[in-house]
Amino acid sequence: MMEDLQIGIINYGAGNLFSVVRAIERAEMNAVVVDQPAQLDGLEMVILPGVGSFSTASESLRQSGFEAALGQRLQAGSIQILGICLGMQLFFEESEEGSAPGMGLMKGRVERIRTSPGVVLPHVGWKQVEWEEQSRPDIPVHPEESFYFDHSYAVRCAEESVLARVPLGSESLVAAVKAPGLLGVQFHPELSSAPGLAFLRSFLTSTPVLQ
Repeated sequence: MMEDLQIGIINYGAGNLFSVVRAIERAEMNAVVVDQPAQLDGLEMVILPGVGSFSTASESLRQSGFEAALGQRLQAGSIQILGICLGMQLFFEESEEGSAPGMGLMKGRVERIRTSPGVVLPHVGWKQVEWEEQSRPDIPVHPEESFYFDHSYAVRCAEESVLARVPLGSESLVAAVKAPGLLGVQFHPELSSAPGLAFLRSFLTSTPVLQ
């Protein structure tokens, strides 16, 4: 166990919390559930998990004070955030899934995946992620690994924010994004078996992608 590294996992009622806790523990790191913003003090790395509705989750983050607290620490450069699935989508400004705004930490919006022949929603299953060539040296995973997806909405954002994509029908959906202090993944590393644990371990113990 890496006793000197403690990962905060934000509890804002968006589900899948304890799957992430168990994955962090299986990756031989310490996980602490953060139930209120004051508990962020002293934490340099946190995970924003999420399964469920964008609007419900964004309202919960705002009303609980987590949105303001995370934004302040991010601006000060004192915290780094990994967003998983809905957690990644909440980094952005808005979503078609509801009227409530996102956290606005990154420019872009979340849109429902367009259906086409052969495309069934939600988009569920193991898919190989295509990392952007210029970003690959910074990615702490093997470029041919597959990860588990489960979503009906996808991020639309500037190309410079995109780390990886995943093919679906005639589209190429955003699978990972980054900005200073932020890394977001649309897939679920906590549900992706050995590749997911390797991703979590490597990312959480070295943060070159966040620069």
